[in-house]
Amino acid sequence: MIKNTALGLFLFLFSIIVLSPFLTFAQTSPASTTPESKITAVTVATVNIYDAKIISQSGNTFAISFDISNRVGVQSGIKYSVTLVKPKTGDVADEHVYSEVLALGENQTITKTITYTAPASVSSGTYQLWLRSNNDRGLPLALANLGNITITSSNTPKVDILGDTCYLTVDGEKSVKKYTLRQGVDIANTESLTATCKVFSTMPISKTTPKIFPFFTPTFETHFRTLYGDIVPQTGGATTSIAISAGTSTISVSLPKAFKPQAYDVLFSLVPNSSAKATVSESNKVNFHYVLRGLSGTVQNTVFDKLSYKKGDIAQLQIFTSESADSFERSRAGSGTKSEKQKLDVTVTDTVGIICGSYSNKETRLDPRGNNIAITMLEDCNGPIAKVTLGAAVDDNSDLQTLDSKSFENPLPLPLAPTPVNIINKYTVIFLVAGLFIVLIVLLKKRFYENK
Repeated sequence: MIKNTALGLFLFLFSIIVLSPFLTFAQTSPASTTPESKITAVTVATVNIYDAKIISQSGNTFAISFDISNRVGVQSGIKYSVTLVKPKTGDVADEHVYSEVLALGENQTITKTITYTAPASVSSGTYQLWLRSNNDRGLPLALANLGNITITSSNTPKVDILGDTCYLTVDGEKSVKKYTLRQGVDIANTESLTATCKVFSTMPISKTTPKIFPFFTPTFETHFRTLYGDIVPQTGGATTSIAISAGTSTISVSLPKAFKPQAYDVLFSLVPNSSAKATVSESNKVNFHYVLRGLSGTVQNTVFDKLSYKKGDIAQLQIFTSESADSFERSRAGSGTKSEKQKLDVTVTDTVGIICGSYSNKETRLDPRGNNIAITMLEDCNGPIAKVTLGAAVDDNSDLQTLDSKSFENPLPLPLAPTPVNIINKYTVIFLVAGLFIVLIVLLKKRFYENK
């Protein structure tokens, strides 16, 4: 009896340890439901940042290293940024988005070392550095705190736009309201926005002509949805030079607008005119977020299930879309722009542009939690690229409009070294099998002598 119990316990533990990886995978599968709510949990992306740290500092320049990894599926369009934050208020003093775009296969990790320099206009003091990762459609992926740092300002004259004092107003609004710079106020195409900020300047004033101040030109840069998005065309915006006095003063500038309904980020800074360029650099940049009303939509993410496919394989793509950017609670309009029918077109090509497969379907409504698309490969497809086009119409009597189009690339498959976890599991299985084999020999040997 004791022998049988010991053997049963050993076999039970053996099955738990060996099967645990499969049990874990089942628990973290992209779609799982809870009986109580019947809500489906969907994994949009599994990108993470690990081991992020500052490895050196020289003045206000920092060398930063980190690992960025992806766990499930294939993720493309990955971007990263460094954000300088005032620790007490949480206000952003600066954010720099790097131009590099990454693509990661399943269970792939890349180690990066980057350099960040704080703007010369930032005041001395203690700040926090944060490392962020979004995809180029603005989908948040990962976040890491690099800790507190100290910024030391030089004695060079500067102009600092105090971002925590900035607000937006809608020109011509009957009841004038102040909107925060990240609130995402929605405006009609016929409306315009004005940004008001306090500015701190250490620019010297001429003793002979004290009423003459250095002049600065407002500059703007509009990005699709967030700072991680592409730079898009803009129209309007202030162009007249502004005289900046010493100390703290208040300025107001008209912001430019994009042409198509969508959410946008606008970077605003002050560039010194030729007379002041020799003595002062460009100011820091302040980021304003707003929404242009109207029918819009975004292809937020597309996840391949493999790095490559053979002819006849079925590629499983998970495509995530969002509805009109003006569809959010407490908007000025009171309601967003809805579409009654939507259309999704997908063309998969290989690295040289040969079409591997395609998909086209008109839906009553696309599922914002994810749309599973199966595409049969007509050719071998190495490093596939999916061009996804989203169309929609306000109602059945209206023509379909193309709202967004984006190509999602796939990294070329590379041989991956076994992870430490895989190595441990391999040797654990070998050890347990060997142990089981020894136990069985001992038991059989004892039974043989008992029956002899």
